[in-house]
Amino acid sequence: MAKRLVCEADVLAMAPGTELVLDGATIATPAALDAAHRRGVRVVRPSEKRVAGSTQRPATLERLLEKDGTYVVVVRAGRAVVTRVGEHGPEPV
Repeated sequence: MAKRLVCEADVLAMAPGTELVLDGATIATPAALDAAHRRGVRVVRPSEKRVAGSTQRPATLERLLEKDGTYVVVVRAGRAVVTRVGEHGPEPV
């Protein structure tokens, strides 16, 4: 199966606020993803679940988004460990 490559020029031709769907047949260059972020083009990946037209986020991510801060994410063997960097050092999340 051939894959479709989305490059920066493709994203620059998209209207702000549209969606770029990256499914199993579509991949994007890092420059395309940067351009999407700058232009307000929403990147949707196949692993995201759609509920009533929006993306459902995991509860852990929702908790992180409730409080501003600096976070460190370490991924090992497919598991992510998130730590918030607070005034007095690292705080487990």
